[in-house]
Amino acid sequence: MGLSLEGTAQITRTADGTSVKITVRGLEPETTYGAHLHNAPCAVNEGGAHYKNDPAGLSTPPNELWLSSTSDPLAGITANAAGVAQGRGSADWVARPEADAVVIHAIPPGGTTAGGPKIACADPD
Repeated sequence: MGLSLEGTAQITRTADGTSVKITVRGLEPETTYGAHLHNAPCAVNEGGAHYKNDPAGLSTPPNELWLSSTSDPLAGITANAAGVAQGRGSADWVARPEADAVVIHAIPPGGTTAGGPKIACADPD
């Protein structure tokens, strides 16, 4: 997509659950993207697939952890006029160690925040 992205990502695991937050700069202004917790580090297939709490379960929250710029986990992250997006997400389960990356997806025409081409991957702190 020709973007030059930078940012930060953080995964926090506690006894009560998992939370993730990101800040990304360099996105297309006023554009929404999908952002999800993934099941491998970025060096492995660009973060692998979406992390699922129950590997045989549904590919949506609450079985997956999706990030959003709003309180709606399905809304995705939306860049402001300067191309900066902030997002967060949480789950009431503790992610296993393989939950090791946050991936941002472009949303193709007619697509949803469930996914699309991977445009960025971050191995959180």
